[in-house]
Amino acid sequence: MSIAPLHADRHARVTIGTRPDASYGARHNHAVLGLSEVMLAAADYPVLMMKDGETGAFNIIALFSFAPGENRYIVDDRWIATWVPGSMLRYPFYHDADAPHRLAIDEGCGLLNTAGGDPLFVDGHPAPFVADIADRIAALLDDITAAQTLARTLAAHELVRPLSIILTKADGHENQIDGLYTISESALDELGDDAALTLHRQGALRAAAVMLASLHQLERVRQLHDYASGHPLAGFSFSISE
Repeated sequence: MSIAPLHADRHARVTIGTRPDASYGARHNHAVLGLSEVMLAAADYPVLMMKDGETGAFNIIALFSFAPGENRYIVDDRWIATWVPGSMLRYPFYHDADAPHRLAIDEGCGLLNTAGGDPLFVDGHPAPFVADIADRIAALLDDITAAQTLARTLAAHELVRPLSIILTKADGHENQIDGLYTISESALDELGDDAALTLHRQGALRAAAVMLASLHQLERVRQLHDYASGHPLAGFSFSISE
């Protein structure tokens, strides 16, 4: 990637084709979600938690595959999902608070300067859709911060547990996937009345239930894996550490 601040002097003649860019999505096996996306994403993906590599804080994510660099929800260069996370839709744009239009752009994106693309600038000013993208990305960042707050709340109430996924190949070899987290059903059931009411008032109890139910989407990921890889798994299981 070659990310540069969006600027009329540099990008006045640049056009962009139809988004989202499936080639970008295909390189990611998960996406960080905003709070408002949790219920929507659960209709398609397992909604789990993953620790930020730098801060150690939990992010809420949608899982796309069992392996890094793969996205089983993209087939024939198209998303096959009812909901595509905002962090996938905003590409090739990024938030840049210091840029003139609050945006940076990946100049290596294959959608740029394609036939029939829309200009980023008109008469030296950002096209209306560019200004809209800047607003959407700013809102997404706030939404992700709210999701991180939710994850902290769930962890503080000791509802978050490690999730282990075991894939068994046809030759019997097992691959265990760690580093993911989910909600403990037993911990939810054991919540005291005061804690349950507090979480309910915050909307956290509903989100926890949605995330727990979305574990069943792991079977969909397995089905998509078998279809795309041509090497169906001989076995698949997951467990929650209590």
